[in-house]
Amino acid sequence: MSNKAVRQALGDLALHGLVASDGNTKERHKTWRLEGAAGLDAAASVLGMVRPEMGGTARGAGRSGAQHAMAVNETVLAFVLGGTALGAAGGLGTMRSWSTETEFVLPGGKRKVRPDGVWQAPEIGVPVLMVEVDRSTMAPAPGRREVHRLPRAVPRQGPRQRPGPCGRGEWAEVAQRTPVQKVLSYRSRCTSLRVALRRRDSGKLLRMTPWGGDVAAVQALVSRLEQDPLFVMSLGSKELFHSNLLAWLMQRFPVVAEAVTAAPGAVRVAREASHTDLLVEGEGRRRPLVAENKVFSLPDETQLAKIADSFAPQDPELLSLTEPLWDAGVWESGPGQVWRWMGYEELASRLRPVVGLVRGEDAYVADTMERWLDMVRVLGELAALVGRPAADEALMLPSELRAVLDRVRLDPGVQKMRFFHVAAQLRARGVETYVGLSNRTALIQPLVEGPEGITFGWQLQGP
Repeated sequence: MSNKAVRQALGDLALHGLVASDGNTKERHKTWRLEGAAGLDAAASVLGMVRPEMGGTARGAGRSGAQHAMAVNETVLAFVLGGTALGAAGGLGTMRSWSTETEFVLPGGKRKVRPDGVWQAPEIGVPVLMVEVDRSTMAPAPGRREVHRLPRAVPRQGPRQRPGPCGRGEWAEVAQRTPVQKVLSYRSRCTSLRVALRRRDSGKLLRMTPWGGDVAAVQALVSRLEQDPLFVMSLGSKELFHSNLLAWLMQRFPVVAEAVTAAPGAVRVAREASHTDLLVEGEGRRRPLVAENKVFSLPDETQLAKIADSFAPQDPELLSLTEPLWDAGVWESGPGQVWRWMGYEELASRLRPVVGLVRGEDAYVADTMERWLDMVRVLGELAALVGRPAADEALMLPSELRAVLDRVRLDPGVQKMRFFHVAAQLRARGVETYVGLSNRTALIQPLVEGPEGITFGWQLQGP
């Protein structure tokens, strides 16, 4: 199944209130979790489990990238898939052999232990394996207590088949993998553990890392734009160019309007009406389509709320090159007013099938439309490569990469795109934040209301 199909399925589940997205991982992948009791009940039905076995929904874990949950996922995958290095061991077991956050009651019934992962594969001689993953965030004393509790949750194998003391185990160093990581073994009478330890000062979150993307890929995309006359024409107006061309195509060719709106019937298209970029109305649509077109910036949600308030449709649509930080691509600006995001990639996928129909009426327009969709795809790929900074990544791109982008006059736009992502995260935390451009360099300015009417803020501009 493709990533796009998975994203669409998750979007459908989100619309039904079964899953939700809290944020993105360090690698810029969206994190998803079950939503409330409905999500847990739905998952329990699919997995054939009872509700008490389902645990919680990990609400809020994704806001910081779900780093611990992703580390547990990677550990489980390493067991199942095996190593990737030359000569590495293959995988063992299946995903169904694993459970996470499984609760065990310790002898006496008063204390509990909940390891991050539990692997049960008796068919290959593994009755139970408990895995605890620590990202150098657990203090030494609690870490030691957690390790000593785990063996007590495993029944001893003996005539009476009941838990018993394991005695004090012994630690020994097995290997020194890297300068910051070593592997220790722990053995007692009833258990054997291996622990990979990482120095606490090896993963400081405040250390900014430079952009580590594919420079050659960026250069190739920029070269394609340099050779595209349609892109050169678009530089004079950016959003206006795309909005005007899309509006003209919908007015001139009904098949284009039907493809964009995903509904049959003739439409009326208005530009810059009711403070919107595009307003599409027609008998074939139950509600008008409001498109607020953004290319090199994220939407201003205050502006979007005003648009929804000033116009009748209940389901306005945002068309933009980069994905806003919305759960499942939807955002509620008010009661019954739900914005839905449509990316340029989705727009292109709707329009490509009708290029042949347009060609039957006007070959020149069809060629122009095809070149425009190719340009849109290149811009989308470029935005995905450089448009969103990771949590620990420097906000400004390296000067050499900025020089490449400046060959097609995209450096200021990409700067603003990256700054807008940071501003959106600050606004989600209740911090009013302004993003602007001065002397072709982006700036960000968060503001906080203080006592006695005083406003506090700071401004960051440049490297």
